[in-house]
Amino acid sequence: IEVKKNATNSIATLENKNIILEDSALITTSPILKIKPHDVTCKHGATISKLNEHQIYFLESRGINKKDAKNILIEGFLSEIKEKISKLKK
Repeated sequence: IEVKKNATNSIATLENKNIILEDSALITTSPILKIKPHDVTCKHGATISKLNEHQIYFLESRGINKKDAKNILIEGFLSEIKEKISKLKK
């Protein structure tokens, strides 16, 4: 996010969420805020994780096979992103 000099009283949030789907995957992330004015509110964060094995086990214990359990968790991860994109399009 870059907040220009004349964008006073701005509020901005930068979220960078990543999910690792393969053991050989590598993620490099660097959330950057460039803030020119002093009277702004900005925050940022980054999250990187693998699929949660406890959540996979929970779904499997309810009769869902491992592949479908992983797909459910991935869809849940992506649904928040899809929702935010659809709001931007309106």
